[in-house]
Amino acid sequence: MPILYRDYETRSVLELPKVGAHVYAAHASTDVWCCAYAVDDGPVQIWMPGMPVPPEFIEAANNPKRLVSAFNDQFERLVEQYIMAPRYGWPTIPIERHRCSQAAGLALALPANLAALGKALNLEYQKDDAGHRLMLQMSRPRKPRKGEDPSGIYWVDDPEKIERLHAYCRRDVETERAAHKRIGFLPAAEQKVWELDAVINDRGFHLDSELLEGALRVSANAETEINREIAEITGGAVTTINEVARLLTWLREHGCELADVRKPTLRKVLTNSVAPEVRRAIELRLAGAHAAASKFVTMKNWRGADGRVRGALKYHGASTGRWASWGVQIHNLKRPETKDLEAAMAAVLKG
Repeated sequence: MPILYRDYETRSVLELPKVGAHVYAAHASTDVWCCAYAVDDGPVQIWMPGMPVPPEFIEAANNPKRLVSAFNDQFERLVEQYIMAPRYGWPTIPIERHRCSQAAGLALALPANLAALGKALNLEYQKDDAGHRLMLQMSRPRKPRKGEDPSGIYWVDDPEKIERLHAYCRRDVETERAAHKRIGFLPAAEQKVWELDAVINDRGFHLDSELLEGALRVSANAETEINREIAEITGGAVTTINEVARLLTWLREHGCELADVRKPTLRKVLTNSVAPEVRRAIELRLAGAHAAASKFVTMKNWRGADGRVRGALKYHGASTGRWASWGVQIHNLKRPETKDLEAAMAAVLKG
């Protein structure tokens, strides 16, 4: 079956790792710089906004014998769903005709990163590292220049840099195509699993907004109180539980030499006889790590307009083939210490 390889370069006021692919692609500020694409061994071509829809994409959508492929296909598919179709009139293609060379590599315990995969396979085409740095620069707004509105949104759009970005995008397609020729796609049965994973991730799960906001308030209040107490105990030498180097120095000066402040290390210290102020400082560090608002902030950032978190499951996240979680980390949620969850949720809602 003919394969349409494609790769998009995008820009947004959002940072993709902080919000996840669904929120990123759906945001009004997110747009594409270009799309590089090729059918089978054909030349890699470039599409830019303002150009007509490439006939290769129309053919891929209308012909059930055509496949589309990308490295981390989820991202390309979401760009097409949220941007290319509604803004530029591109067709969308059913999930059963999508293929993902990243997934195929993961199933063989190969790296999830295209650059690392290319090196591991010693491919003819390698990822463009210099182009990658430029891509990161062009994916985010630049600082306003002298004479520009400081509240405006501006992009790195020098013609020569746009041309360089096109070359980078072409190389990604060439690298992905070379990888496919070496490793192929997922076996048919595993392809069905991957498709189900896409359906589940697209559906996502709902987060209670009121409970989440309550948790953020409780967490912020607890963190403020913990920081106040640790500053008092240490005489101002440590002002927040996140000042690891200062905390290690203070502990060493008080007879407690530690290599790190990881939970197992700190819990082991608490089994020994230590000065009361040292014990309390360690307890505060442990409590602060639990109370940290970062996990709740991530939940809020990944939560879509309809209250659902999407894309939090990572297909073949470990070499064993098991799923992993990123962003919200739903595989790593703390188990409740109380059996009365209703009372606990009511307390969180009340702050």
